[in-house]
Amino acid sequence: MSARGRRRPAAAPYLLDTHIWFWYVTGSDRLPSGLREALAAADDRWLSPISIWELGLLEEHGRVRLVGGLRSWTQEARTRLPLR
Repeated sequence: MSARGRRRPAAAPYLLDTHIWFWYVTGSDRLPSGLREALAAADDRWLSPISIWELGLLEEHGRVRLVGGLRSWTQEARTRLPLR
């Protein structure tokens, strides 16, 4: 609650772009530190299923390397950054 006794509005959820999600999970310097901190503190983070598909394409085309493959990497990523 605020000083006047009013409730603060709930923070809007984050819908992560494929690159933001990948950069966060891999600890990339390409992700601004302020955004990293905001994502870490956020209560509500979302990821579209299409981002998983897109990441698979990036791996298939040699643009990223996913240790253990897409399924294993995605499962590990969900433990590092819980999403809906």
